[in-house]
Amino acid sequence: MRYATTRTLLTTLTVGVAGLAAPAALACDTCAGHTHAPGETHSHDTPTGTPLAQNVTRMGPGTGTFRFVVVGDTQGGSGTNPFMPQLISSINEVDPANILLAGDLVGTGGSGGSGTWNQWINSASAFNGGLENIYMTPGNHDQPVGTDSLWQSTFDQTPGNQAWLPDSQNIGGVSGIDQMDYYIDTGSIRYISVTTDTSQYGASVLSNQSLAWLEAAIDDADSNNAIEDVFVFTHHPVTFDSTFTSTNNAGTRSDFWQAIADDSDKFRALFTGHWHLYQPSTPDPNNPDVWEVVGGTGGGGLEGRVQQNQHGFTTIDVHDNGRIEATFYGDADGSTNGWEFNDIMDQFVIADPNPRPEGIVGYYSFNFGSQNLDTAPGPLAKQNHGRFHGNATTVASVINGDALIVDGSGDYADGAALGDYNLAINRDLTLSVHANFDTLASGELENTLVAYGSALYDNLGSTSLSESEAVNIVYNLSIRDDGHLQMLWEHDNGVDVVLTSTESADIDTDEWHHYVVSRDADAMLLRFFVDGEQLGDAVVFTELPTGGGSGFLHVGSSLYGVRGFDGMIDELSIYNTVLLPGQVFIGPKAGDIDGDGIVDLSDFDILLAHFGDEIAEAGSTQTLAQGDLDFDGDVDFADFDAFQSAYLAANPGAAPLSIPEPGSLALLALGGLLFKRRL
Repeated sequence: MRYATTRTLLTTLTVGVAGLAAPAALACDTCAGHTHAPGETHSHDTPTGTPLAQNVTRMGPGTGTFRFVVVGDTQGGSGTNPFMPQLISSINEVDPANILLAGDLVGTGGSGGSGTWNQWINSASAFNGGLENIYMTPGNHDQPVGTDSLWQSTFDQTPGNQAWLPDSQNIGGVSGIDQMDYYIDTGSIRYISVTTDTSQYGASVLSNQSLAWLEAAIDDADSNNAIEDVFVFTHHPVTFDSTFTSTNNAGTRSDFWQAIADDSDKFRALFTGHWHLYQPSTPDPNNPDVWEVVGGTGGGGLEGRVQQNQHGFTTIDVHDNGRIEATFYGDADGSTNGWEFNDIMDQFVIADPNPRPEGIVGYYSFNFGSQNLDTAPGPLAKQNHGRFHGNATTVASVINGDALIVDGSGDYADGAALGDYNLAINRDLTLSVHANFDTLASGELENTLVAYGSALYDNLGSTSLSESEAVNIVYNLSIRDDGHLQMLWEHDNGVDVVLTSTESADIDTDEWHHYVVSRDADAMLLRFFVDGEQLGDAVVFTELPTGGGSGFLHVGSSLYGVRGFDGMIDELSIYNTVLLPGQVFIGPKAGDIDGDGIVDLSDFDILLAHFGDEIAEAGSTQTLAQGDLDFDGDVDFADFDAFQSAYLAANPGAAPLSIPEPGSLALLALGGLLFKRRL
């Protein structure tokens, strides 16, 4: 075991969410005994999970796992945090060696002497690892009200007189601020705290002093052969802070980000707080292996869009083989049954020595009635389900099952979930979609087929962050009224890149066409395709999108119903690799439970056989095969309604099926009706 610790280490949880409605696996052309999903690029020995970091080396294989926990913003009111007792209790259950807290311990720092900090310390002392193994950086609620000297005297030693937060190490004559800018080495891991909030420099300021010390601490780690993984924690995120008081920390081009992401081979993730939401992302296309993780909130009021609004904490499991996994624990039902943070809400992989998996990350067939389900197969799937907005609905389609129909005025479907950051693709990308328009509006960027981004950082009407990297558009595909295809994305703080096909497509109203666009990040080329043929020349670009982690998927409009498409959309698939039109995936038909390519009463037999069943693993590849058409973990009336719609659409003139009533006798009667019908 590489890491020296007296703590008991837990075996890591399995990471990776299974894809939904996966088709039969295909034999691999390059090696025996290997299969892969349609549209998924071949790679050997690639573990499941979300996008993986590369270029990770280790001194040798092992079996050890080291676990620590990251928490953001435990503040609550002006005194003790009502979440703290249960938060610490839930953290103790996963048994980490350390806790990193990314600022804002309390609502108002240091009031009444050391006041609220001492109350926080009293609650935190329940951590099984001991207070001396909790490491903090101050936030704007702690400072500058609490003053630097009071912070330093409060956290220099624990109440039991153990050494706590260290003085800032002098590195080549450079020092930061004591108990705020410091590093701690644990085995081959280095934690680096750097402060953005002090009484000396003010709130929301990454000072030149702290930045210079951070750069020295990173350089020192890179030159230290004993250090293999570096994690930085601070209060203010990079991607949210376009309006940050100090430009040192604003955006992925800032000196702060470049010091940790661009200049270090050992840096893995930046952990932050401040915005009370949960959002991991890889915001910098030039450093695709580096994560910024806004870690939810340990107690502060929730601020993000509803899908990101989560209280909880994140475990980080560092394995001897180089794999680093993150698991976010929250409370799925909120305070309904009392707070208890033991529900796994999300999982992702920060680093892995194996190649990054490539393939399909999102698939929307519009075949599931009133729900917009993401049924992408394979290891990159995150089940980013969504809803229909405005008058958006579905109708029968000649492409595959049903299609989305929108009118161009406030109608759209979305794919918005806690894990939807996997769709925020800022390097290689392929979008595939079928569409049939009624009219094409004139003007730039109208008639949007699909987009990922967010005009606002939340759904509450805030516009203060409308141009920060967190909400950047990372792709927007539209059709101009002259038949040219157009792509838009944003970099830095909302700087637009607009690219147009060099030729127009031969398309007209009431015609189905297959549109594909692929972005090659290495060649810096964009290609458009219509019905399998490249549309004109490849288009050169000079800037890739940055940020976008706080956005979400919009289908049939740009953002929130703006610049909408008028017509039908079907079979949307999204990939993190460059594909040709013939390589894209079309999924199973709605209602085809047994996978034989038709929707008939044999599928209904399966649904009835499992009606009323709870399925252990909601959303797995087995759910559809048992009749769970809405992928919610059970087979119930909603699944019957979904099957009814699919059955009648696939069998024109067929008699409607009887609706099952509660109770076993009614189900038996229904089974009898089915038996008679099939005779």
